[in-house]
This record gives sequence, C-alpha cells and structure tokens, in this order.
Amino acid sequence: MQVYVLINALAEDRKSIYLLVVKKRDKGYFFEGKLIPDGAKLNGAGLYALPGGLRDASDSGQGLVAAGIREFREETGVDLEKSADQFFAEKYGKVRAFLTLEVSDHAELERMRAEIAENLGQAASAVEKVKNRTITSWSALVATYPKCPSTNELASVEIWNSSDQAELIKSWKQDKQTDWFYGFFCQQYKQFAPE
Repeated sequence: MQVYVLINALAEDRKSIYLLVVKKRDKGYFFEGKLIPDGAKLNGAGLYALPGGLRDASDSGQGLVAAGIREFREETGVDLEKSADQFFAEKYGKVRAFLTLEVSDHAELERMRAEIAENLGQAASAVEKVKNRTITSWSALVATYPKCPSTNELASVEIWNSSDQAELIKSWKQDKQTDWFYGFFCQQYKQFAPE
C-alpha cells in the first residue's frame, strides 16, 4: 500500500486551505544508502505531489501512520513523530492511504516549509558532489550533509492556497500519474469535486 502525507492549515478567510505540496525531481541520485552518480529516473518526475510512497517491510506491524511518518522523513528530512497522534488516516481505494495533519496556522506551515527547503538545499548540494563523484560513500554524504533527506526524490516545497491553485489541482485529473491525488482532494475538499 502507498501512503501519502497531506499537511494543511485553514486559511484566514476560513474558506480555503493552505496545503504543503512538493515537486518531484526528474532524477534521483541517492536512495537510503545507495549513491547513483548517473541518476535514476523517478516516477512522477517533475510533477507536483504529496510526500509519501510505498509502505515497506520496515513498517510491518506499525500501521499507516508510522509508514507515512517514515516516508515523510525519508523524502523531506523532517520528523513528524511528535505529531503521530494528531494524524487522521484514510484509505483511498485498495492500494493508497492518505494521512492528514492539520496544523494551527499558516505560520506553522511556513516554518515546516522553510525546514524542508533547507534540507532540500542540502540535498541539491549533495547531488552535485555525487554526480561529480566527489562524494562516493553514503557515510561521507551523511557526514557532509546531516540534514539531507535520505531519498533524493524532491526538488522543492511550496505552500499553496487551495483557492489560488484550484485550476492546477483540477488539472491533476487529466494525468494518470496524478489523477488519484485529484480524487483524494475531491474526497477531502468539496470545492474540487466535479459539479
């Protein structure tokens, strides 16, 4: 099962929602201890998405929240463990689940975005060293870039206002790689549901 993490905050107008959204890299250059100097093509390359991925053997017996927290940490470098009891888990179809965490306000979401952006900055620096083979071992990468996420899948992080980005979110419906994100958004946020 795939598990994705949606972090949001209610906007000041109390009608729209701020969403934490990431953009995928075209290629990844390191994944959980393995360096790939020539890069590996990623699923959903260049597309906006939510952090998350496949629930794996390390999650056995721990449930969806533990899997989502692990995936979020691997991709962003941010640990949400202290918020574990605040997640709302919901299955979407037979193979996907979404974890939703509503934070108190835009400022809290911005602090999280800034931390992720800093970690992704370290990842971008690490990529250059992996590509030019200045760093050739996982231990050297971690020692040089301690805040770097352990998987190199994300290029950037943004905060979207659901009203401002409604057309872009609705465009996800047209792409097989993102249509299920759109379906989930419709399920969670009625403003995106087809009329």
